[in-house]
Amino acid sequence: MPHRTATIAVVGADGSGKTSVAQAILDSGMAPAKYLYMGPAIGSSNHALPTSRLISYLRKRAVRPMVKNDGDMPPAELQTAQMKKRLHRGPILKTLGLLNRIAEEWYRQLIAWTYRIRGYSILSDRHYLFEYCPDSPSHQKKDALLSERIHTWMLSNLYPEPELVLFLDAPAEVLHRRKPEWTLDYLDLQRKRISEQGQATRNFVVIDATQPMETVIAAVADQIATTIRVRQPLPESQ
Repeated sequence: MPHRTATIAVVGADGSGKTSVAQAILDSGMAPAKYLYMGPAIGSSNHALPTSRLISYLRKRAVRPMVKNDGDMPPAELQTAQMKKRLHRGPILKTLGLLNRIAEEWYRQLIAWTYRIRGYSILSDRHYLFEYCPDSPSHQKKDALLSERIHTWMLSNLYPEPELVLFLDAPAEVLHRRKPEWTLDYLDLQRKRISEQGQATRNFVVIDATQPMETVIAAVADQIATTIRVRQPLPESQ
């Protein structure tokens, strides 16, 4: 039976093993598929707009003082001047950042569509719907900026869902041992938001990420095989 193409997203809180599992599935060659990172970290992206890479570069340089001190300005006045400079640039930068973020998300979706036309499935490491969780009550803020509300609406109403979402889940304590740079509260909140978003998403499957890696990979492979129908049907009993 020939396979069909699909977009499969592997999601989870930091430390759940998303990238390792996705790479193992690709290396197995179980079906023609393309890897696509669909998260906000430009440094981890295998595809990104030039403007996104430029913004990432400029943000790294932004740690330098925004107002030069020739030695005569007292520290308090220097701090005030730097704050005013940031406030003055804030609205413009936020608007440009929003526009570029939306462009980046649709650029990667365009890549996904292109791969599908060429006969490939998409194995997505993360997914924007589960990075920003637009339908998660825990992610929604009453005091959200207009730009945030626009972005949330776009993701919730316009951005395509994956055909299959595999949520690699583990307790925050387990995740923290793997990624100690994040707090337990942050990791627990990530898990909660992804779970809530999953309730508004079709074909959302939870996989226990506390199992040995080979067991997790096998469970993911089984779900993918069922979705893209790479397995031949069992022969009927005579």
